[in-house]
Amino acid sequence: MTSPPPSSTPRARGVAYATYRIFADGSDKPLVSNTSSLDGEIAQTVSKAGAYTLQLSYVGMRDTVVAFKVSPSSPRAALGRLTMREASEMLAGVTVTAQKPLVVKEIDRVGYDVQADPDTKTSNLRDILRKVPMVTVEADGTILVNGSSNFKIYKNGRPNNSMSRNAKDLFAALPASMIKKIEVITEPGAEHDAEGTTAILNIVTVENTAIKGVMGNVNLDYRTTTEVPFLGLWLTSQIDKVTMSAYGGYAHLSGKQGRQRSESEIIFPESGNRRLSSSSSKFDGDFGYFGLEASYELDTLNLFTAEVSGYSNNVRPRSTGSTFTYGAAGDVLGSYNSASTARYNRYFDVDANINYQHSTRRKGETYTLSYMLSTTNQSSDQTSTYSDFYGIESQPYSGVHSKYNLNFIEHTFQGDWNRPIGNHTVNAGLKWIIRRNHSTNDNDYFDWQTVNSDFEHVTNIGAAYAQYGYRVGPVSMRAGLRYEYSRLKASYPDGKGDPFSADLNDLVPSAAVSWQVNDANSLSVNYASSISRPGISYLNPSQTIAPGSMSFGNPDLESARRQSVKLTYMLIKQKFNINFSADYAFVNNGIAGIQYLTDGDIITSTYANIGKTRQVNFNAYVQWSITPKTRLMLNGGVRYEHNSQQGLSLSRWSPRGFAQLSQELPWKLRAELAMFYWSGGLDGVYGYSVSRFSQNAYHSLSLSRAFLKGDRLNVRLSVQNFLGGRTRCYESRVVNGEYLSTTRQYNDHAFNVAINIGWRFGSLNAHVKKTARSIDNDDLVGRKSGGGESQGSQQGGNY
Repeated sequence: MTSPPPSSTPRARGVAYATYRIFADGSDKPLVSNTSSLDGEIAQTVSKAGAYTLQLSYVGMRDTVVAFKVSPSSPRAALGRLTMREASEMLAGVTVTAQKPLVVKEIDRVGYDVQADPDTKTSNLRDILRKVPMVTVEADGTILVNGSSNFKIYKNGRPNNSMSRNAKDLFAALPASMIKKIEVITEPGAEHDAEGTTAILNIVTVENTAIKGVMGNVNLDYRTTTEVPFLGLWLTSQIDKVTMSAYGGYAHLSGKQGRQRSESEIIFPESGNRRLSSSSSKFDGDFGYFGLEASYELDTLNLFTAEVSGYSNNVRPRSTGSTFTYGAAGDVLGSYNSASTARYNRYFDVDANINYQHSTRRKGETYTLSYMLSTTNQSSDQTSTYSDFYGIESQPYSGVHSKYNLNFIEHTFQGDWNRPIGNHTVNAGLKWIIRRNHSTNDNDYFDWQTVNSDFEHVTNIGAAYAQYGYRVGPVSMRAGLRYEYSRLKASYPDGKGDPFSADLNDLVPSAAVSWQVNDANSLSVNYASSISRPGISYLNPSQTIAPGSMSFGNPDLESARRQSVKLTYMLIKQKFNINFSADYAFVNNGIAGIQYLTDGDIITSTYANIGKTRQVNFNAYVQWSITPKTRLMLNGGVRYEHNSQQGLSLSRWSPRGFAQLSQELPWKLRAELAMFYWSGGLDGVYGYSVSRFSQNAYHSLSLSRAFLKGDRLNVRLSVQNFLGGRTRCYESRVVNGEYLSTTRQYNDHAFNVAINIGWRFGSLNAHVKKTARSIDNDDLVGRKSGGGESQGSQQGGNY
C-alpha cells in the first residue's frame, strides 16, 4: 500500500511518529499497529486482499479514518496525502516499512519495550535483559548495570526484594511474555531513597486489552544442563471493579547443573611458601516463586492497589578438596583433605505492599499513601571435615558443624504528593523505615571449642524530599533535594559485646536537563548522588574460621557516599535507533574489603570505610532494521575503574558486548544468531578477573515458530556454544597485598540445547492499575547472608 504525493504539489512537512492502525472490515482488533517515519511517511503490507480501514492518531489532533481496498488486480492502494484535523501538518505516504523502536529515552531513564520485541513469546526475562542498554548478563546469570552489580530491582515502580536477591534464578524462570517494558534508571531523582545504589532496574508487567474474562500464559523451559524443566504460570482476570494478576513457578536444580571444579595457587612472598588447592563441588535443590497483584478502582478519583510476592529455595551443596603447602625449596610442608555437606540451606522471603492513590480535580495532581512489609528468613546446617593431615602440628580441630539463622523484617510508611502546574511539576514526600536484623551463628569445632554469636542490628530512617520540574519547548529540567536522618543501633543479646549506636544526617541533591533537539535527536545531562548503608553481613563481628583463613564483619562501618554525572545522546529514526552515554562516578569512603596475613600465613579478611573509587563508563546501543525482515542489534560498552586504599591501587578497562542478528523466514519461522562477551572487572584493590575472548565469549543459534490461531502457541529451539570446546575456564588473580594468587574455575557444561514452549490462553479487557507513587528502599549493602548484593558478594568493592 503506497500513496506518493503528486509531483506538482509542494511537499508539506509531515507529522513524525504518528500512530497508525489498520483494521479488517468489520473488526475492532487492529491487524497492524505502527508509527510513521520522521518525515510523516507511511507504508504497510497487508497479508491478503480485502476491505480495510486506516486510522491515524497523534497527540493534540483528531483521529483520521480512511477506508481502502486491496485486490489481486489492484494490489497497491494509493491514499495520497491524509490531513489530520486541528493542525496544518500533513501525512504524505511513500513506500517505507519499519519496525517500532525498542528503546525510549526519558530525562532520568532508558526504557526497553519488551512487547515490541518478537523474541518475547519464547524467551525468559534473562534472555531479554541482554538486549537492554547498559545491562550486561554474564554467563552464570550475574546481572550488571553500567558494569556494576550494585543496583536494585523494582517491579512496577516498587522495590522487589525477591527479585533483587534472587535475580539469577528468577529471571531465568520468568517468561518475558508477562513483561511490558524494562526501565534502566541510572540517575534516580529525589523521590528515590538517598541510600540508593548506583542504578535501578524497573520491571514493568503487562497490561492487557481485549474482552473481559481470564487471560494467562504457561511457559515451559527445558535445557540439557538442568535436565528438569522450569515451569511457570501467569494469570490475570477482572471481577467487577477488582482486577487481579497472579504468577508462580517451580524448578528443580539438578546435580549436573551444579557441578564445578576449581584450583588455586597462593604465593606468600615473605616466607616463600606456596599453597595449592583443588576442589570439586555439586549441589541439588528446589526453588519456587509466586506473586499476586490486585487493584480496586472505587471511582475515577480513588484507587487502591496491593501486591505480595515471594521466593523460596533449599539448596544442598556438597564438595571435596585437597590442599598442599610447599616451601621455598619445593618440599612439602603440609597437606590435608576436606569435605563439606549441608543438611539444608534454606531461604524464604515475602514482600507485600498496599497503596492508596487519590486524584484531585486538578489534572495530574495525586496524593499517595503506601505501606510495605518485607521479611526474610535464611538458615543453614552444614558440616565440614578435615582429614589426612601431614606436617600440620598446630591444627586443633578436625571439622566444624555450623548452624546459621538470619531474620530480617522491615516496615515502611510513605506519603507522596505530585502536582503539575502548566509547564511546572512539583513533587514532595515523607518516609519512615523501621528495619530489624537478627542473626545467630553456632560453630562447634570438633575436639576444640564452640564459638557462638548473637547479633541484632536496628535502623530507623526518616526522610523528606522535594523535587521541581520545568519544561519549556524542547527543554526539560529537574532538580531535587532529599534529607535523611538515620538512627543505627546494634546489640548483643548474649552479652558478648558492648552495644553501640549512631545518628546520621544526610542531604542528597540531584539535577537533570534534557534537550529534544528535534523529533529524532535528544541530549540529556544528569547529576546524582547516593549513600549506601552496610547490611548485617558486613557488620556482624562473628568469626568464620577454616584451615588457612578467617573472616569477620565490622560493626563500626558507616554509610558510603557516591556521586556521578552522566551525558546521554539518543537518535530515533524509523529504521535506526542509537543510544550513546558516558558517565563519571566517584566514591571516597567506600565499604571496602581488607585482606591481610596473620601468623602461619592465615588469610584474614574484614571490611572498612577506606575505599576510593573512580569510574568512567561508555555505553552504546544500536538497533538497525536492515530490511523489513532483518534486524541487527548491538549493545555494549567499556568501563574504566580505578580503586585505591591504604597505599594500594589497581585500575583496569573492562569491555562488554552483545550482538544479535534476527531474520524472518518463510513458514512463519524466525532465526537468530547471537553472541555476548564480558571481561569481568576489579576485586577492590587486590585483584581482577582475567579476560580471554575464547573463555568469556558465548554464542547461540535459535529457531522459533508460532502455531494455532492468533499465534497462541510459540516454540523456540536454541543451541548455545556449538563451536569450540564444552569446557570454559574463568580465571581471577590477586596481584596486590601480602599474598598473590591465581584461581581457576571450570564449567564443563558450556554446550547447551534448550527448548521453550509458551501457550497463551483466554482474553481480557483489563489491566492491574498502578499507583503513580510507591515505596522504594534501595540502600542496603549485604542484606543477604554472606555479604551478597543483588547478585552476590562485592568482595573488596568500594560501595
